[in-house]
Amino acid sequence: MTTNELTDMLVEAIQAAENGETAVALPILEKTMRHDTSPVVCSYLAYCSAVENGDMVNAVMLCRQMIESDPKNPVHFLNLGRIYRHHGRRAAALKAFRDGLRVGEHDGLQASLEQMGLRKTPVCPWWPRDHVVNKHLGKLRARFRNPATVPVANAVPDLEKI
Repeated sequence: MTTNELTDMLVEAIQAAENGETAVALPILEKTMRHDTSPVVCSYLAYCSAVENGDMVNAVMLCRQMIESDPKNPVHFLNLGRIYRHHGRRAAALKAFRDGLRVGEHDGLQASLEQMGLRKTPVCPWWPRDHVVNKHLGKLRARFRNPATVPVANAVPDLEKI
């Protein structure tokens, strides 16, 4: 297999995986793995096999190994987060996506966070999110971050509107 054929197959597999067509990407990645065992190929293979075969444990281990071997590549964090999200592990998925954004910018990471409904961390993370202190401090934090909602004491009325 020539380098161009291998590159074309890899591009096709990655595009299929990015479009959610993991059933299409998996056999291509398995074939590509015989000639190229780069961290990116392994990471996408882990994601596709987790979705198609349901083997989350091995997929997570493989993704973590790829993160250790190539720690500056946010794609590995993206695929790890996708694996967790697919298997219903929301908190672990959010952590993987956030860790990936700390490593580097990636549109897929940001889109995945927005799709999951990004929530701010609690003001006091040592207490549960629904603790009364977190609720009230969170409301205050939101109010002061958006000055339009802060009530101003003894505000001078706008004379032009009167």
